[in-house]
Amino acid sequence: MNQQTNELQKQLEPVINQIIEIMTTYGLDILGAIAILIIGFWISGRAGAFVGRMLEKHDKIDATLTYFFASFVRCALLAVTVIAVLGQFGVQTASLITVLGAAGQAGTIKELNLFFTVMA
Repeated sequence: MNQQTNELQKQLEPVINQIIEIMTTYGLDILGAIAILIIGFWISGRAGAFVGRMLEKHDKIDATLTYFFASFVRCALLAVTVIAVLGQFGVQTASLITVLGAAGQAGTIKELNLFFTVMA
């Protein structure tokens, strides 16, 4: 029994050493990413709720638009959070931001009708 335990310990020793090496190498990055995610989710939720409360005070703004803008603010801040987390792990985010920006400007609506939309 004691010999089996020693053999198991010898087999697991390289695995444990590799796990320790990975945690020392990437541990702070992982903790930083978790902190960014927690703070980002908190801020995005608070900002979305704030925008919703501010727009609800105005009688001229429809409830659907209020919900849309509040959700838009929350999603935009979550996108920034995800990009920050990727940057924390060393992913080059400049090209990702460029693609997102270009996608936002890819199509401009020239004319909007009931049955079709004309893109510029």
